[in-house]
Amino acid sequence: MTKKRLPAEWEQQQMSQLALPKPHSDWRENYEEVIATYVELIAAIVRFQPVLLICEEVEAAQKIIPKRLHQKIIWTAFPTNDTWCRDYGGITLIGEEQKTLLDCAFNGWGNKYPATLDNQVTALLYQRGFFPSYQYQKTGFVLEGGSIDSNGNGILLTTTHCLLHKERNPQLSQQEIERFLINQLAAKKVLWLEEGYLQGDDTDGHVDMLARFITEDCICYVQCPDTSDPHYSTLQKMEKTLKTFTNLEGKAFRLFPLPLPDPVYNRRGERLPATYLNFLFINNALLIPQYNQAKDREVLAFFADFFPEKEIIGINCTPLIQQGGGIHCASMQYY
Repeated sequence: MTKKRLPAEWEQQQMSQLALPKPHSDWRENYEEVIATYVELIAAIVRFQPVLLICEEVEAAQKIIPKRLHQKIIWTAFPTNDTWCRDYGGITLIGEEQKTLLDCAFNGWGNKYPATLDNQVTALLYQRGFFPSYQYQKTGFVLEGGSIDSNGNGILLTTTHCLLHKERNPQLSQQEIERFLINQLAAKKVLWLEEGYLQGDDTDGHVDMLARFITEDCICYVQCPDTSDPHYSTLQKMEKTLKTFTNLEGKAFRLFPLPLPDPVYNRRGERLPATYLNFLFINNALLIPQYNQAKDREVLAFFADFFPEKEIIGINCTPLIQQGGGIHCASMQYY
């Protein structure tokens, strides 16, 4: 049997996938602001690798994106429901001889939102020849890319709130879901977080908002020392759980806390799930969410110190968080 593995996100990438927001969608209230963030994001990524950009109509999209960026963009047009490529994009598995494009089912975060078009994206991209070196594999298992994180060596980090949600794979037990992760994603060990959430997060607790690997044996996580904050109790419990996790050799992980951003609210006064954990690895760089507050600089300084060999780039995520996401949610990498 050919050995496969789910790579870590800091490994060498071939390209990043994005889907351009549409003016007649949920983005209509802050469309210009979110397009500005996408232009900023695309400009940062194309300095290091190509962007596969999904849009409604290529000619119209080319008028929105500055011409200086066009050369490193791979354009394609077909309809989508939403822009969050992380959750409906294909998952890369690297084998000894060939890469696999695993196309999991996407049902709009547990049937909360329309998702029929998004669920077809990976198959359409493969049919159009964007992954010539990949073997395509379709599965009916519901799994979003933002709900799992890999250390590149067989360890997966995830949350029970999301993967065990009754509207995703209700016929499967936790043991059966873990068996899928082991058999299909080549996991050797699954680390389950049972605590941790952010107000306003309608993904049911995606791990890419809470805790992420930054090296094979190091985990970053969101920390809340403020006892008056409603996140305090659950994030304290999550921190305690992280301290119990061990790698394949039984050694504890090195843990690095990141601050919970100061509260960010939508137009209705509801708190949004702002987080610095939604950072994005690209080749030779790391893109960090920014929310126009003092903690932004603290987080940039941490990553600059931790990754002196990478360029650390802040991306304004205030428009993106208005729809509950960030730059990691908005993208998917291919290797």
